[in-house]
Parts: sequence; C-alpha cells; structure tokens
Amino acid sequence: MKKGFWKWFFFWFVVALTTFLYFKTTAPTVVFWDVGEFLAASHILGVPHPPGTPLYVIICKFLDLLPLPLAHLYTLINGTPAINSVLKMTLVPILTGGFGMGLIYLIIYEVIDLWGGKEEVPEHFQILSAVVGALLAATGAVNWLNSIEAETYTPANFFSILFVYLALLWYKRREDRNSLRFLLAGLYLIVLGTGIHLTDLFALPAVFAFVAFVEPKIIFTTPFWGLAGALGALLTAFKHPYEPSTASMAIGVMSIALMLYYFWKEGAFEDWTSPVTLLFLAAVASMAWGLFAKHNFFLVLGSLASFVLVYVKGKLWRDWRGLGLLLMVLAFTPEFWLMVRAWFLHHHPNAARMNEADPYTWQAFMDVLTRKQYEPAKMFPRRVPWGIQAKVYWLYLVWQYPQIVLPLVFLALVGLTTHWQRDKKTLVLVGLTLFFALVGFFIAFNLKDSPTQPVGGINPRTGQPLLPTEVRDRDYFYAASHIFLSLYAGLGLWEVIRLALRYLKVKWLVAALAYPVPLLAIAFHVYKIWPQVDRSHFYLAEDSAYNLLISPRDSGVMFTNGDNDTFPLWFDQEVLGIRRDLIIANLSLLNTNWYIRQLKYWGAPISFSEEEIANLPPVLPTKDPKRRYMFLRDFVIRDMIATSVGYKPKRKVVIKGLKEPMEVPEVYLEPPEVFLEKVFKGKKFNYPIYFAMTTTPEAWRGWEDYMLMEGMAFRLVGHPVGQGSYPLENVDEPRTRWLFADGKGMVEYLKEASFNYTYNLPEGVFRFRGVLDPRVPKWDRYDTNNKIIRNYAQVAFSLGNYYSKHERWAEAADAFNAGRLLMKQLPVDKYPEVESQLAYVDLSLAEVAIRAGLLELASEAIEEANQLAPGNPGVKLKKAQLLAAKGDLKGAEALFQEVLKAAPNNPDALVAAADF
Repeated sequence: MKKGFWKWFFFWFVVALTTFLYFKTTAPTVVFWDVGEFLAASHILGVPHPPGTPLYVIICKFLDLLPLPLAHLYTLINGTPAINSVLKMTLVPILTGGFGMGLIYLIIYEVIDLWGGKEEVPEHFQILSAVVGALLAATGAVNWLNSIEAETYTPANFFSILFVYLALLWYKRREDRNSLRFLLAGLYLIVLGTGIHLTDLFALPAVFAFVAFVEPKIIFTTPFWGLAGALGALLTAFKHPYEPSTASMAIGVMSIALMLYYFWKEGAFEDWTSPVTLLFLAAVASMAWGLFAKHNFFLVLGSLASFVLVYVKGKLWRDWRGLGLLLMVLAFTPEFWLMVRAWFLHHHPNAARMNEADPYTWQAFMDVLTRKQYEPAKMFPRRVPWGIQAKVYWLYLVWQYPQIVLPLVFLALVGLTTHWQRDKKTLVLVGLTLFFALVGFFIAFNLKDSPTQPVGGINPRTGQPLLPTEVRDRDYFYAASHIFLSLYAGLGLWEVIRLALRYLKVKWLVAALAYPVPLLAIAFHVYKIWPQVDRSHFYLAEDSAYNLLISPRDSGVMFTNGDNDTFPLWFDQEVLGIRRDLIIANLSLLNTNWYIRQLKYWGAPISFSEEEIANLPPVLPTKDPKRRYMFLRDFVIRDMIATSVGYKPKRKVVIKGLKEPMEVPEVYLEPPEVFLEKVFKGKKFNYPIYFAMTTTPEAWRGWEDYMLMEGMAFRLVGHPVGQGSYPLENVDEPRTRWLFADGKGMVEYLKEASFNYTYNLPEGVFRFRGVLDPRVPKWDRYDTNNKIIRNYAQVAFSLGNYYSKHERWAEAADAFNAGRLLMKQLPVDKYPEVESQLAYVDLSLAEVAIRAGLLELASEAIEEANQLAPGNPGVKLKKAQLLAAKGDLKGAEALFQEVLKAAPNNPDALVAAADF
C-alpha cells in the first residue's frame, strides 16, 4: 500500500464525518440572531452590520447561484423539507468546519511525526490520537452550532487553523527555498479571512513568533525594517486622517524612522542626487508635514509615495517578505467591495433593502471597519474581577463538554507538557496559537458575567445578578480556544498511550482499551448534546417571522425591537419573498440618520427632506415634564404618524446646537397624550402604522387605548378601541382568531400545525411547525425559543380574555387551553416560574370550562393546578364550583365553607358562594 495512505484516508474520514454531522444537524431554514441578516444580505448582495463581512457575503452569494440540489439530499437524510438557498449558503460554515477539523487532525499528526512518534508508538495510535483530537474539536457545542448556521466564526477559525498548518509545512521543508510559498500563501489567506471576521488574526502573531524563533535570519534583515516602515506608512494613511490619535501619530513617526533607517542601510544617502532618494525624502517630508501640520492630503500622498519608493529602492517584490506584504494588501481589497456596493445602494436604495451604516463615503467606510457604532473593546479597566471572568470561561468550557470536560482538560495539560518537553519550536507555533485564542481573547474581550448563569451571584432581594452581565452569553468568542484545547487533548492521548505501552506489561490490554475508551467517550458526549445541536426540525425562526409579517391586515410600516424580531423578518422578505409590501422599521436602527433616509426611500411616511434627516440630532429636548429628552427614534415615529394622518403642523420651534439650526413641529416634542389629542385622535391613517407585539412599551406608551391587536401586531388607530391599560386587551377578534386557527378550533389547529413539516401550508394563517414537537428544544441559552412560545401563548390568552368578557365560554376555554398547551412546552427545570404561571392558567381555564359545561376539561385543569400549587385556595374554590356544576351540592357547600373559613375575605370565594 502506498506510503501515507492511512494518514490521508483518515483525514478524509474526519472531513466527511464532520461535514455529514454538520449537514444533518443544520436547520432546514433560518435560525435566530445574525443568521437571518447574513442570509438576506448574501441573497440580495446587501451590506450587513459592521464590520460588513464582505468576503463572507460574496462567497455565500456565489454558492447561492450554483445549481446544487441540497434540499433533496437534506430531505432524504432528515425527512424534513428545506430551503435550498439556505443550505447552499450554509455550506460556507459546514465545509470550512469539516475541513477545519481535518486540518486539526493533520496538525496533531504532523506534530507527533516531528516528535519521532512512529519510532516509539505504532502509527495507528498516532492516527487514533489525531482523530480523537479532531472529533473533540468538532463536537464542542458552540463550535458545532457555529458550523451549522450562516455565521462567520467557523470560517474565520478555518483560516487561522489553515495558517498554522501551512506554517508547519514550511517548517518541515524549510531547507528547501521553495517552502516559503507556504508562508506566502498563509499570509495572503489570514488577511483574506479578515473579510469574514477579524478574530481570525489571532494566529498571525503566533506564526510570526514561530518563524522568528526558528529562522530569524529570514525575517530580521534590512528589508524587513523597510517593509515594517512601509506597512506603518500604509496604516497611517488609513487611520490618521480618519481618526487622529496618539497611537496613529506614533505609528506614523515610527514608520518614518524605519524607512529612513532602511534607506540609510541601503546606502541611498551616499548619492543625494539619485531620483529615488530625492523622491523618497520629499515623500517622507510630505508625510511628516501632514502628520504634524494636520494636512491629510500631504499625509496620504507622502505615505503612499513612501510605500512605493521603499519597494522601488530595494526591488522588494522579488523578496518573499516584500511579496508577502503585497499579498496582504491584495487580500485586503475585498473590504472595498463594501464601499462600492454601498455607493450603489446609496444612490439606488430600492435595489436591495439592506445597507447598514451606508458606508459609501470614506468616513462611513472606516466607521464600519472599526465598528464605531458599538462599544469599543477595552482591556482595562476590567468590567468584572479577573477571577469572575476566569469562572465564566470555565462555565463556558463546561457547556461545550458537560460530561467529559475534566478528562479533556487533563489530556490537554498532558499534551502541553509533552510538547514543552519534546519540541519547543513547534510549541511556539501551536502553543502560542492556543495562548492567543484563550488568554489573548480573555484579556481583549474583557467579558462581563454570564447573563443566564451568573457566577458572581444573585442579589437575594432583587433576584438580579450582583455583577454586570453580557446581553447574551458570548461563549462563541472562545470557540477557537476549545478547538486548540481539543488539539492538545489529542496530543495528550498519544502520550498516555505511549507511557502505557512503555511501562505496562499487558500491552494487549492497552491496545484493547486505547480505541474504545476515547471513542465511546466522544460518542456519549455527542449523544448527550445532540438535542442541543440538532436543528433538523427547527422552523421556529422562519415561522415566527412569517406570523409577524402576515399579522398586519394592510401594507404599511411595522416597528420591530431587536435582532430576533427583525433579522428573520428580513430573511422571510428578501429570500422567501413574503410580504415585501410591509416596511420593517427597527427601533434601534431608527436612532441613526442613514436608516431614516433609507426608510423614506423605501416608502415610509417621513416628511423631512434628505438634508433635514442628515441634520437630525440623536436626542431632542421635549416639553414633557416626565422626561427632558427623547430619542431620535421617538421623534421619527411621531413624524411618521403625523405624515400618515395628513397632519399639518401649525407651530414650529427651532432646534439649536446642530450644524444648521432646524425648525421642527412643536407638537412632536409634546407628551404622548398631548401628541395623540392634537395629531391623530379621530383621524384616519392613510399609511397604516404597526408595532410588533415584541416592541418595548416605551415606543408607544400613552397610546395604549388606540392600539388594536391584529395577530402578533398592534395597529395604531385614530379612535379608542377599549379601556385596557395594555394593547393585548384590545383584540381584533375575527382577524386574530382566523390567523391563529384557520377557522378551526385553536387546540385542534395547534396540534395539527405543529407536526405539519411541509411547505404545502395554508397561506395567510399562523404556522407552528415544531412548537409541540419534543424534538425541538424550547429552551436555549439565549432564551429565544422560550420567548417565541410565550408570544404565541399570549395571543391565545388575549383571545381567551376577550371571549370571557363577551361570555363566549366555549371559545374562551379553547383559547385558554391552547395557551396552556403552549406554556406546557417550557421546561420547568429551566423556567421554575412556569409552575405558578401554569397553575394560574389552569384555574382560569377551569372557570370558563365550567361555565361552558366542559366538565371533563375543567376537572383535568383543576387536578393539574392542584399538582402545581398544592394548598392554593383557588383550587378548592374551583373544585367546589365543579361539584356544583355536576349537581353535588353538599360536596360543593362543604368546600365553599373550607375556603371561606381559610380566607374569609377572599372576594372570589364570596362571589362564587353567593352564586352557589
């Protein structure tokens, strides 16, 4: 058999197995968080949120165009239908995840090979160790999840792993001058990967340190200092005109010094008449003048000219280091696609309704690349104590390998120790990569406490965490460290096998245990986390977005709150073509001028001109005694309402402190109740305005009685629609009932629709695929699935309350029972409060069921309430009412007496006893 056959056989085995696992467990459609945004942006070539991920969008779009029949294959494997476009775009993380784990296998194999492993231990144990390390890396929970959704973390990690592997190939062949091609390829690819996610750069300092440690002479020569100066000049030309700072000034000064040093060492100053030398001195002078005199034109001109002249002087394109820098610059060029595409969308806003941050100017482009709209990452001061952050990291690690975390860490420590003892050169490469992925990210990201399992403790009085928490758990930031810990666990397994073979006499027993023990441990681990990662029946995101989109009766504007009630809607609209007549206005983005401008071009009723929109401030002073300022979003919401009803402002006030003083309608700054009275009370909306039921009440507070619930959306109307203090009490019953149940019983339709895994679904009514399916988890660490189920239950309860008020008891029982069935999907061990909530629902259901004559249903609800809340007087009260309804008057009277004796002032008991 050909030499190396088994090595490459098992490489392809790891790639194929991992890719299959990822493909099988990926969702057939969109999931929550950024996935909907990335899928929609890639499908229409839009610009997603900063930093824009241009390379990711381009690659996904390329795959989206290919005629790949993946949906048929997916249905064959899982038995559930899928959206072909989604699967094609999700191939990016699936394939980079599969090949990334194949590269982890190869790195383990090559490192052991460099240790001389074949001379000490049979090769099949080397292969086994590499397979185990790769499979451990592949099946860490967050790395698995990153690899089965259209996200950027797995592709970014792939470029980092590939760079490490290419550096190893260079090291093995370093005596051959041609081996430098591996380093050149790695430099190009690692910078190219920044077009997917900047975190891929964590491997760059490790590889640089490795090459410098192994072969310092191929780096630290005179051309290196010239190239370092040229790179610094390039960075200065980018950064300093955009955002001058002490750091950018220091980089500029250092780059000038390094380039001058390079020219001096090259003897350029011996001949002052040389055109190259004169031009270089002029360029450096221009750069220095631009830096210190703050003339950006001279700074950029001098920086770029210096860069070029350094290359011309030393003909550095012939040197591998110079070629490497040029390749890095070339690899960065996909970032400029953002500006090109944004420029087109700025002038043609309807070509693709996604152009976040609108980076069509240099300033806006740099704002996107530097993620200026987000809170900057600061290493100091620490947001929570170091010890708490270390505990959070350990918590996140346990989540990845809950059953086998201790053996994994033990093997990883053995692997690190062995690497230290056997080969410090490759330790610099692989060990430093782990260091930057773990310690580097730990320091740089400076994460707060976990929001779902705060390790800093809970305040017993408020029930809130004692320390600041993240908005959501950020364990995905540490996926690269989990991968490289698994790599070291593979190396540690090889060392354990080597020691066992060397010191134990029963070598056959070692061989007999070496295979089944680690492989069975991995199989058990996969079995335990499978429910967490298997999304083959997950339609909650697509269906919740669909249900939100079809809720409004008419075309108009619908305000949404955050990622999970916006991104899936974008996906449904742009990829599936559902309700594109409805303009989605995200409340967070509505605080930005560029987004308001785009909404106006998309058709939203905004009265301000483009110039006025650009001049609007982020906050405005109000005439409301309860609050001095309002956000820009609230101001624009009021303008949309006024424009929609045709309101003509009578008085205007001047807002000062802007670039240009601006007149705005005075009524926009009034308290919400005054705005209602003066602007839209009694008026007809020519352009309907909706709020998703998930929006913050702060966006519509004061208008509650003028909001009509249509399905999962609140329609703003010009007349009062009820006396409720909350819009959920003002229900458009015919439309909401039709949307929820398609003309059938609500419980009947809910059960039927939950297991209807097809795309042959009725149009214009709610979809509930997987809602009652136990294979679809209703709990996730981000608390998203739970909120969707609760939203559906709230619609059912709103209908139940409506029917109760109108004494339509049988319909009320059906609605409450549907809501109860939904609430029972929430795991009590994760949401302890569900028990008391369900008990309350059961008692409400029992009440209306008794009145409807549905005594069996009432009995079932009472019994469940008794189990959930034993001792609750309401349970005895409902039992008494049930006995009375059955004709057992003596039993009912006895229970009424017990309730009245235990709680003589209980109003419900008094009313029920009086009725009795």
